[in-house]
Amino acid sequence: MSGRGPSALVAHTPSDTLEGKSWLRNFANEDCGSAQLLINSLRIFSADEFRSRLLAIVLERLTEFSGPVAVYPVKNTPKDVQEPSPLPMNGRLPGSYAIVANIIRDSVENPPEGVTVVGSPNLDKLRGGKFRHLLLVDDYSGSGGLAIKHGKGWARNPTIRSWRSYGLLRIHYVSFAVSSLALRRIRKERLFDSVVQVECGLDFSNARWTQRERESIEQICQSYAWKKDYAYGRDDSRGLCVMSHTVPNNLPAVLWQKKGPNGSPWMPFFSARRMNPRQTLELAGYSQHINVRQVAAEMGQQRLARQLGSRLSDESPDLKKLLVLLGALAIGKRREHMLSAHFGVPIGAITQMLVVGRKLGLIDDERRLTDAGWAELRSARRAPAKQPSRELTGSDEPYYPTKLRGSQ
Repeated sequence: MSGRGPSALVAHTPSDTLEGKSWLRNFANEDCGSAQLLINSLRIFSADEFRSRLLAIVLERLTEFSGPVAVYPVKNTPKDVQEPSPLPMNGRLPGSYAIVANIIRDSVENPPEGVTVVGSPNLDKLRGGKFRHLLLVDDYSGSGGLAIKHGKGWARNPTIRSWRSYGLLRIHYVSFAVSSLALRRIRKERLFDSVVQVECGLDFSNARWTQRERESIEQICQSYAWKKDYAYGRDDSRGLCVMSHTVPNNLPAVLWQKKGPNGSPWMPFFSARRMNPRQTLELAGYSQHINVRQVAAEMGQQRLARQLGSRLSDESPDLKKLLVLLGALAIGKRREHMLSAHFGVPIGAITQMLVVGRKLGLIDDERRLTDAGWAELRSARRAPAKQPSRELTGSDEPYYPTKLRGSQ
């Protein structure tokens, strides 16, 4: 069964929904399989998950700074505008900006103890308050373009530029999710003194596809796109990440375009680049099913992969995930972002698994396998005689197995 968020009422994959079935009818029969794989590879974060985890990272960052901190939502800054600037309405109500601003309000009204936080102060207030840190908060960066435009708006302000040159001000960027492409582009510009993200923005580069599947998906994105420039989304960023409040334009155009090739009729999956109420109820929190055997094989843990498909096939899903995590740590893959990309699960799930591994004494504080961890991994890799199970007690947390096999 696919991963579900707490707000989902019905167990659906995107292709099972009413909108998904209608969308698949856009494609010729021979292309439906690739289209179905594309749509079912989306990662859709729920509103609750987005809000709680972005607020948590903002509060965590605030505790790391000394002196007063000014916090701003990232917005689309025109090329001729300097930051800080008021929000240009242009006749439209703000979308993601307003949601991020609301989260910032919560952090300002309930700051960490001993931290002075002000939301969106103007330049005079920055000067009078002798602020030493600016924290720019974003919801999602798929291509990096918006974050870079906003960062350049700050760099154009001569006062801000002067303060930074004298080492009086540091600018930090934090986002709920950032794609691998966006992360490279943002860091290359060197506009921010630090860049922190909660989640890896899923895209084609870390989707769980074979080479042949990837090529077939790229082919349908190209051949069915109304505008070839957006065949793979904005700036060819090939995004697969969606949030309940926003459907980014870095998704392949076939998911949200209003017309098909040569202007032919087209039924979008995300109409007007929004999730409708039914989609939100059915899909919020959705992620693709994890094949832990495939994950182990991709990391070169072939013996473990074989045992997961045979002797360990009846073990609990959480225990199998923990064993694959041990295999990843054993070959030096210790960073949450790297593990999240390999497993295809949120960073929060990886963090929980690491906590469980430490509580069981299988992993030390540096995320290296202990003697007990190596024993469990060696036992999992081979096919020993059946041993009595060791019962475990002590936690109701997710990813906490109830027992481990006897080590050999």
